[in-house]
Amino acid sequence: MPDKKKEIFNPKEMADSLRHTEYKHFESAVSEIIDNSIEANADEIYVIVKSDLKDGRKRVSEVMFLDNGDGMDPDTLQSALSLGEGTRKDRKGIGRFGVGLKQASFYACPRLEIYSWQDSEKVYYCDLDVRKMKSGEQTYIDYPSIKKPNHGDYWLFYNQTKFRHGTMVLWKDLDNAPVKTASSLVNRLDKELGRVFRYFLLKERVRIYLIDLENPSTKTKVLPRDPLFLMKRDFFKADSKLLGEKATSDSGEPVFEPFVPEGYDSHVITLDVEYYNQMGTKMTAPVDVKFSLVKEKFYSGLVEKYNNPGNSPIGKYVKKYMGVSIVRSEREIDFGRFDFYESENQPVHRWWGVEISFDSRLDEVFNVSNNKQHVELKKPPKSEIHEAQEEDEKPLWIQLNEVIEPAIKSMLKKNEERRKGTRKKHKKETPSRSEKPQKTISNEQKDQDSPDDIIEARAKQAVSEAASMPSSIDDDVDYEKKLPKGWSEFIAVDEDLNKPVDILYDKGKIKFILSEDVAEVVLHSKDSRTKHMLHVLIEALVRASNQEEQPQRLFKFLKYFLQEANTKFDVYYEGGKTWKS
Repeated sequence: MPDKKKEIFNPKEMADSLRHTEYKHFESAVSEIIDNSIEANADEIYVIVKSDLKDGRKRVSEVMFLDNGDGMDPDTLQSALSLGEGTRKDRKGIGRFGVGLKQASFYACPRLEIYSWQDSEKVYYCDLDVRKMKSGEQTYIDYPSIKKPNHGDYWLFYNQTKFRHGTMVLWKDLDNAPVKTASSLVNRLDKELGRVFRYFLLKERVRIYLIDLENPSTKTKVLPRDPLFLMKRDFFKADSKLLGEKATSDSGEPVFEPFVPEGYDSHVITLDVEYYNQMGTKMTAPVDVKFSLVKEKFYSGLVEKYNNPGNSPIGKYVKKYMGVSIVRSEREIDFGRFDFYESENQPVHRWWGVEISFDSRLDEVFNVSNNKQHVELKKPPKSEIHEAQEEDEKPLWIQLNEVIEPAIKSMLKKNEERRKGTRKKHKKETPSRSEKPQKTISNEQKDQDSPDDIIEARAKQAVSEAASMPSSIDDDVDYEKKLPKGWSEFIAVDEDLNKPVDILYDKGKIKFILSEDVAEVVLHSKDSRTKHMLHVLIEALVRASNQEEQPQRLFKFLKYFLQEANTKFDVYYEGGKTWKS
């Protein structure tokens, strides 16, 4: 038999896979580079966004990261760009496997350039380009050369900072930015980085600055954005006398306060969770569960002033942070519902906060992904619960839920009592404007937010759920129907109503016909990369729409869905109105 050998992987074929890494969004990829800087002991990090003219308009073209970390010697720098190699061996920090530099960079752009120095007089340079890999032009990593970053504007920052050691990472030919303008990107990064790195920013272990090269003299210092609204140095604070106005970072106060669940003496509950170390020995490590609840003076005051607190400026801001925060080694790695409460469609959930924090010893228990994008934390099936009870070994989700579920119920009950008390008092003090009999509504209905809020919450949930489901569309099926040229028809079933839904599909266009009483909706994609999102949208519409829904409500659902999915569409519907993403 011939002794044939084959490469473990083909660089040309691997080039495409490098561009399709599993990052939630662009901001997550940026966070990965920030992680590297912090791991390298940087305490000052600049994220600089550059724009160039394209089709007569300024468009984001490059992002540069500059830090004052330890820097890399030439051997380490070469390894940092080599596929399959990492530079971090210690998992105690916020890093995971040390391969995020390439994954994050190629999610955002096709070309990566790095300058690094441990002595400001000797700067080493190395690069990697997936386009050259694909063409076969670049099959190995050159040994780093001595070369200073003389890229015009970047050279200016390099000289101004005067970092004696550090690293500059340059994302070239950016083609996966979520927005077109530098100012919009800076705004998005400000919000995301402030939340993800809030503990590092709060303790001033690191300072992060965002700069738009169009206005280099104006730099944005990233401030903590705590989804539990407890931090005194948080970006968002409010004045209880103004009830809704966002105060500056030097005035106002946190909107929430610590909540101590019944039977405990602290708002932070520590659970000892078992795990196995590298030697196979059973050990325990702590998991902290932290709770917060809106302060009474804010909540009751908002109920009295707005009746529905969700309609207030404070209510509209805090709804952006509705959910449970998962923090690993003081760095947020996931945020969502995790089956700890029934539905995001209940806006009353925005007024409490829950944070689950752990360190790297429990990575396997939480199933932390290698790019720190998510954890596997969901309600186990009944069979698994029963099996675990027999073995006297509770799944992690059950251990956490035994603390979280009753605490959430207690917080909701407390707010319900606040609402009733405030409205009862307000009713006594305010004479009725009309003697006409009023329609009776339940307390649950009273506590709901506006229809727009509910539709938006449903759309967010639809994006999350539909993205993990297989698409109903099968492009290989030959549908023999009398349809417009090029169109195929798909009959889906609304699982809630068990009724058919007509969907017409043709290369980037969708016609969605819910029923004869609902207007026809046509979606046309202008972005060649959004075919998958069209598939996901079908799943979302089928699962999230109501058979009796009016065209306006369906229209709003589509709008919120597309905003949440960050996907570019034009939407047309019967009635002459148009909404463009």
